[in-house]
Amino acid sequence: MIKRDLLLSILICLLCGVPLYWFLSSHIPGMATDWSSTFYPATHNLLHGENPYMVVKFHNPVWALFPLIPFTLMGEYIGGIALFIFNLFTFTFAALRLKARPVAMVAFLLSPLVIFDLCIGNIDSLALVGFLFPAPIGLFFAALKPQIGIAMAIFWAYQAWRMGGLWKVALTFFPTISALALTFLLYGNWIVDKSDHLLGAAWNTSFFPWSIPVGLVLLYLAIHREKLLPSIAASPFLSPYVGFQSWSIALAGLLEYDLPMVAVVFGMWLIYIGLKFI
Repeated sequence: MIKRDLLLSILICLLCGVPLYWFLSSHIPGMATDWSSTFYPATHNLLHGENPYMVVKFHNPVWALFPLIPFTLMGEYIGGIALFIFNLFTFTFAALRLKARPVAMVAFLLSPLVIFDLCIGNIDSLALVGFLFPAPIGLFFAALKPQIGIAMAIFWAYQAWRMGGLWKVALTFFPTISALALTFLLYGNWIVDKSDHLLGAAWNTSFFPWSIPVGLVLLYLAIHREKLLPSIAASPFLSPYVGFQSWSIALAGLLEYDLPMVAVVFGMWLIYIGLKFI
């Protein structure tokens, strides 16, 4: 099954990646803005032994940059195209591994949220792929974007507690917490240094605290039913900061349902088109 999903994801990227990038870049200004302004310069700094947090907009754990090293070595322009195709691959592969229904997966990939994420060159797809791994590994990915991974971390903590109590929880979270502590030793308290800039950013689309009840209901359903998707969807509703593209993770909670996914995506496109004419 993994081999089939991998081959299908690669095939979709080979057939659609470059044509989709060409089409979007021809109609949407400002392609790869997050890549050019944040992730490319931060990775460039890392490769040259400089502090990546000198880049004002870089707010993630430093290991978020490790997968981006090959794209940075390609140069800003070619690397941006390669990151677009890579993100399309990771979104597709994650959706397949999360047992997406075919129609729901197509609607998900064509949603304004995923398209926007692909266009700006962000790394939300990496956090989504992290949910496919066992908790000790997946937590490294969840930590890339806490606004995406916080509910998943709670879900994993509950599962670990059921399996072995507090000792199991400690063993599960120890690698990620240790890695975060190491980043503080190397770069200072970069979380506090960046938090005010994030929460007050114009691109913060969080509905916090009004969205908390929705997140708690989804998290309860995930724990009660021991299902992954509701916990994935819950995180953006529980976070005081959510970029527009990160709502794609909440949308991933509908991957098992064709009609609701199509209805939500169709509604979002109607709203987008309507706003264009206002």
